[in-house]
Amino acid sequence: MSEGVPSDKALFADSTTIYDYLVQRDDVNAAKIVAISGSLGTGIATYLASQRDLLGIVLFSPSDQIAGGVAQDILPFLPTKFLFKNKFAILPFATLIDTPVLAIIGEDDRVIFPKRSLKILNNFKSETRIEIITGDHYSIYEEPYSWEVINQFLSSLED
Repeated sequence: MSEGVPSDKALFADSTTIYDYLVQRDDVNAAKIVAISGSLGTGIATYLASQRDLLGIVLFSPSDQIAGGVAQDILPFLPTKFLFKNKFAILPFATLIDTPVLAIIGEDDRVIFPKRSLKILNNFKSETRIEIITGDHYSIYEEPYSWEVINQFLSSLED
């Protein structure tokens, strides 16, 4: 059970704790672990990839950061970088990883605008596949094409 106060640092730490637990299990192949996350969780998955060896990461609607980033897009007249304590920033970690990345972006996403996702993806030094699909921030998870693309991506990692 997790303890403490929810924060980006706590969730980053939880991700490595969970990974470390999983790789100790006999029924887990440590060489085939892939992080799949969306929205706010894309910062956590990217952090994990910068700290541990992952086969790949799948990011639904990746964002650069919540405070001063995504929140600023949604609330342009508020100084959001001062209102949010946790940033969930990707950039500090994106440049550190060499893990293959698949990004799925909804063309009608009004929570994390596609241009924001595309901008941050340019900072990954690893091989990055970008799929812009029909849908918004929430519907892309239900879109069958998303899962077809994920299956293709995972298959390519095993080659």
